[in-house]
Amino acid sequence: MELMYALRRAAGRWGLIVFLAALPVTYAVLDLVNGYTGFANGHATTTHDLTKIGTNLVEGISNGAIWALIAIGYTLVYGIIELINFAHGDVFMIGSFSGARSAWCWGWC
Repeated sequence: MELMYALRRAAGRWGLIVFLAALPVTYAVLDLVNGYTGFANGHATTTHDLTKIGTNLVEGISNGAIWALIAIGYTLVYGIIELINFAHGDVFMIGSFSGARSAWCWGWC
C-alpha cells in the first residue's frame, strides 16, 4: 500500500516533467526509424536523420511563446478589470497576418 502511495506521489510530482522531456526523444527516434518524406530533384525521398529535430524545436518554442503571450494578456486584463476580453484573439490575428504579409513583401518567405 505504501508503494502505491509513493508511486502516485512521484507520478504527480514528476510525471509531467518526465512526459515533456520524453517527447523530443520519442520524435527523434521516430525520425530515425520511420524517416520523413521529402523531394530531391523532383523525386520523392525518405530521409532517416535528425535534421528535422531543430526545426521542430524552433517551431515549438515559437508556438509556446505565442501561447504564453496570449495567456499573459488574458491574465493582465482579467486582473485589472476582472472580465475576460475575447477581443485579444483579433489583436493577435491582426499581428500575425501583418507579420506574415511583411515577411512576404520583404522577401523573407
